[in-house]
Amino acid sequence: MSATYRDVIIVGAGPAGLSLSFYLQQHKIQHLLLEKNRPFSQWYDRYDHFQTNTTNWMNQLPGSSELAVDKDHLLANPDKLTSKNQILAYLQQYFLAIKPPVQIPCEVTGFSSSASQNWHISTSSGEFQCRHIVLCTGSAAKPHQPELARALPQHVPMLHASAYRNPQQLQTRRVLVVGSGSSGVQICEDLAHSGQFDEILLSVSGNLHFPWKIMGIPIHTIIKRLGLFDLDVASRFARWILGRHTNRGDPATPPSPKAMTRDYGVKCVQKIKCYDSGSLLTVTQEKISIQDLTIIWCTGYKPDYSLFPQSIMAVIHRQSRWPQASYGKLPGFKRLHFLGQRFQSTLASHSLYGISRDAKQVADRIQADLLNP
Repeated sequence: MSATYRDVIIVGAGPAGLSLSFYLQQHKIQHLLLEKNRPFSQWYDRYDHFQTNTTNWMNQLPGSSELAVDKDHLLANPDKLTSKNQILAYLQQYFLAIKPPVQIPCEVTGFSSSASQNWHISTSSGEFQCRHIVLCTGSAAKPHQPELARALPQHVPMLHASAYRNPQQLQTRRVLVVGSGSSGVQICEDLAHSGQFDEILLSVSGNLHFPWKIMGIPIHTIIKRLGLFDLDVASRFARWILGRHTNRGDPATPPSPKAMTRDYGVKCVQKIKCYDSGSLLTVTQEKISIQDLTIIWCTGYKPDYSLFPQSIMAVIHRQSRWPQASYGKLPGFKRLHFLGQRFQSTLASHSLYGISRDAKQVADRIQADLLNP
């Protein structure tokens, strides 16, 4: 059976894939999204009391104003935060408004380039060919747990933040949250509000914590006015920021670890170093008993390159800072694009705000190639 052809195939129907579809429709470019689960599936997997760490004006995808998508919430309350249910309602409305061409369920199992310079894509729904392929699987495709998790006894209850939904999942009287980024402190606060635990510990990871407002002005508005969200990651200033702070994790939103201790009695401990004789040991040699303890790993995500052919992986391994400042490109592969990567072109590339900007850049590049191959 012959392969289905489209000018552009987009792998993934999350916010990045939908944003790109919006711009490709503006250019009248034939395309198809392939989604293995359901659109924006990762947003369904957030915990029940999830709250965005960016304000509503940063959580809008391209064309929202013109299409009047969720105008009563996000558009009407630009400086407020959004819950899981609210962002899901917005994304569902956006999907219905732009009507993207999508194949669901359709799991991509591999792809390769052909002699005709087209891409050949194998999926659970058949074979596809395209001129341009855009991978919108992002840099957070796989939950990450440190090697330490494998060293712990099997009877110790553990789960990654991606599997956490609410405190009722946990059966122990003690909890250790590892990681003090936005997910870590939000989950820690959720546990504290439940009142069902004798002890809650938070292993801090050195993240910077910024306030919601400075002198009454929302912090995201200040950052925007300073031009930092749109700062090109290849610039000298951006390289300084990245070199100085990325090894500490993303800046986190309130509450800070200090506030968790002050307001809820959470015990903050330093980074976990190892496991030894029934206890976890921190870098400051403090011992944490694993008795009646559940561990929640708020340790982030990693990209998934399992679909990539060896020819592409060989080039990726030679790039010292890829995908940072990649602008969605990879040397030697003109018609292969990425979208939703961390620091792809700006400091805000992995946020909904940054994804919208990068999607236009990728769509314009594809249009230029199709007009002048």
